Amino acid sequence: MTDQPKQITGEQASGKPAQNPFGPASITVLVPKTIKIKMVNASVLQDYEIWVFMTSILSSAFVGCGVAWQQAVDAKIPSAPAWGTAFIVFLLLFLITGGRALYRRSELSQESQEVVLNVSSATPSAEQQGTSR
Repeated sequence: MTDQPKQITGEQASGKPAQNPFGPASITVLVPKTIKIKMVNASVLQDYEIWVFMTSILSSAFVGCGVAWQQAVDAKIPSAPAWGTAFIVFLLLFLITGGRALYRRSELSQESQEVVLNVSSATPSAEQQGTSR
Protein backbone atom coordinates (compact mmCIF):
# COMPACT_ATOMS: atom_id res chain seq x y z
CA MET A 1 0.00 0.00 0.00
CA THR A 2 1.29 3.47 -0.85
CA ASP A 3 1.61 6.39 1.54
CA GLN A 4 0.71 9.01 -1.07
CA PRO A 5 -2.61 10.86 -0.79
CA LYS A 6 -5.30 10.24 -3.37
CA GLN A 7 -5.38 12.80 -6.18
CA ILE A 8 -8.77 14.37 -6.96
CA THR A 9 -9.46 15.89 -10.36
CA GLY A 10 -11.90 18.70 -11.13
CA GLU A 11 -14.65 16.33 -12.24
CA GLN A 12 -14.45 14.38 -8.98
CA ALA A 13 -14.68 17.46 -6.73
CA SER A 14 -18.07 18.09 -5.16
CA GLY A 15 -19.81 21.42 -4.70
CA LYS A 16 -20.43 24.46 -6.87
CA PRO A 17 -17.75 27.07 -7.52
CA ALA A 18 -18.08 30.22 -5.42
CA GLN A 19 -19.17 33.47 -7.04
CA ASN A 20 -16.81 36.46 -7.13
CA PRO A 21 -17.95 38.71 -4.22
CA PHE A 22 -16.62 41.82 -5.98
CA GLY A 23 -18.51 41.28 -9.21
CA PRO A 24 -16.87 41.75 -12.57
CA ALA A 25 -13.55 43.50 -12.02
CA SER A 26 -11.81 45.66 -14.58
CA ILE A 27 -8.09 46.18 -14.13
CA THR A 28 -6.23 48.76 -16.17
CA VAL A 29 -2.46 48.87 -16.18
CA LEU A 30 -0.77 51.91 -17.68
CA VAL A 31 2.77 51.25 -18.86
CA PRO A 32 5.04 54.16 -19.82
CA LYS A 33 6.69 54.16 -23.23
CA THR A 34 10.16 54.38 -21.69
CA ILE A 35 11.67 53.58 -18.30
CA LYS A 36 14.71 55.52 -17.05
CA ILE A 37 17.09 53.78 -14.65
CA LYS A 38 19.91 55.65 -12.91
CA MET A 39 22.95 53.39 -12.61
CA VAL A 40 25.48 54.27 -9.88
CA ASN A 41 28.83 52.90 -8.78
CA ALA A 42 28.04 50.44 -5.97
CA SER A 43 31.30 50.95 -4.08
CA VAL A 44 30.84 54.75 -4.01
CA LEU A 45 27.23 54.26 -2.87
CA GLN A 46 28.39 51.96 -0.07
CA ASP A 47 31.02 54.48 1.06
CA TYR A 48 28.43 57.25 0.98
CA GLU A 49 26.03 55.23 3.14
CA ILE A 50 28.78 54.48 5.69
CA TRP A 51 29.76 58.17 5.94
CA VAL A 52 26.12 59.22 6.35
CA PHE A 53 25.66 56.61 9.08
CA MET A 54 28.75 57.84 10.95
CA THR A 55 27.57 61.44 10.57
CA SER A 56 24.17 60.59 12.07
CA ILE A 57 25.76 58.82 15.06
CA LEU A 58 28.17 61.72 15.66
CA SER A 59 25.36 64.28 15.41
CA SER A 60 23.64 62.60 18.35
CA ALA A 61 26.92 62.47 20.28
CA PHE A 62 27.79 66.13 19.81
CA VAL A 63 24.26 67.32 20.60
CA GLY A 64 24.17 65.13 23.72
CA CYS A 65 27.56 66.42 24.89
CA GLY A 66 26.50 69.98 24.13
CA VAL A 67 23.40 69.63 26.30
CA ALA A 68 25.43 68.00 29.09
CA TRP A 69 28.05 70.76 28.85
CA GLN A 70 25.41 73.51 29.03
CA GLN A 71 23.73 71.88 32.03
CA ALA A 72 27.10 71.39 33.76
CA VAL A 73 27.99 75.06 33.21
CA ASP A 74 24.58 76.20 34.53
CA ALA A 75 24.89 73.94 37.60
CA LYS A 76 28.55 74.94 38.12
CA ILE A 77 29.69 71.30 38.13
CA PRO A 78 33.48 70.80 38.06
CA SER A 79 33.23 68.39 35.08
CA ALA A 80 31.95 71.15 32.77
CA PRO A 81 35.30 71.59 30.94
CA ALA A 82 35.41 67.86 30.16
CA TRP A 83 31.93 68.04 28.65
CA GLY A 84 32.98 71.11 26.68
CA THR A 85 36.01 69.29 25.32
CA ALA A 86 33.89 66.26 24.37
CA PHE A 87 31.40 68.58 22.67
CA ILE A 88 34.13 70.22 20.58
CA VAL A 89 35.70 66.88 19.62
CA PHE A 90 32.36 65.37 18.56
CA LEU A 91 31.46 68.57 16.69
CA LEU A 92 34.71 68.45 14.71
CA LEU A 93 34.23 64.75 13.94
CA PHE A 94 30.64 65.46 12.87
CA LEU A 95 31.80 68.20 10.50
CA ILE A 96 34.55 66.00 9.03
CA THR A 97 32.27 63.02 8.43
CA GLY A 98 29.48 65.26 7.10
CA GLY A 99 31.90 66.89 4.67
CA ARG A 100 33.14 63.48 3.55
CA ALA A 101 29.55 62.28 3.05
CA LEU A 102 28.79 65.33 0.89
CA TYR A 103 31.96 64.72 -1.13
CA ARG A 104 30.99 61.08 -1.74
CA ARG A 105 27.50 62.22 -2.71
CA SER A 106 28.92 64.55 -5.36
CA GLU A 107 31.11 61.69 -6.65
CA LEU A 108 28.03 59.50 -6.82
CA SER A 109 26.17 62.09 -8.89
CA GLN A 110 29.11 62.65 -11.25
CA GLU A 111 29.74 58.95 -11.91
CA SER A 112 26.10 57.96 -12.45
CA GLN A 113 24.72 56.96 -15.83
CA GLU A 114 21.13 56.93 -16.99
CA VAL A 115 19.83 53.99 -18.99
CA VAL A 116 16.62 54.40 -20.99
CA LEU A 117 14.64 51.25 -21.78
CA ASN A 118 11.84 51.18 -24.33
CA VAL A 119 8.76 49.28 -23.22
CA SER A 120 7.46 48.09 -26.55
CA SER A 121 6.72 44.45 -25.74
CA ALA A 122 3.58 45.26 -23.72
CA THR A 123 0.55 44.54 -25.92
CA PRO A 124 -3.15 44.76 -25.06
CA SER A 125 -5.09 41.55 -24.58
CA ALA A 126 -7.51 40.22 -27.19
CA GLU A 127 -10.48 41.58 -25.20
CA GLN A 128 -9.10 45.12 -25.10
CA GLN A 129 -8.14 45.21 -28.76
CA GLY A 130 -11.80 45.15 -29.72
CA THR A 131 -12.83 47.90 -27.30
CA SER A 132 -11.69 51.50 -27.26
CA ARG A 133 -12.28 54.23 -24.74
